[in-house]
Amino acid sequence: FLLLGDVSISITNPKNQDVHYDIEQKGDEMLEVRYEPKLPGNHCISVTFNGQEIPQSPIKVYVEPDVDIGRIKVTNIDPSK
Repeated sequence: FLLLGDVSISITNPKNQDVHYDIEQKGDEMLEVRYEPKLPGNHCISVTFNGQEIPQSPIKVYVEPDVDIGRIKVTNIDPSK
């Protein structure tokens, strides 16, 4: 990485288990972190730079549960509206 300093990232799921992520450098001062949540609920992303947590870290991300749209049934719709 070209950033001046040591960046550390930790992502945990609602069961406080580590979540795998991929990281890619985007320019001299930007990193892109990607992960695919497997569980719904609050995920926690902690970011440190040179051993110190950055402002607004940890970041809480709420993941909605999967919805199977094939199982959704809509009734009582008035077509005149």
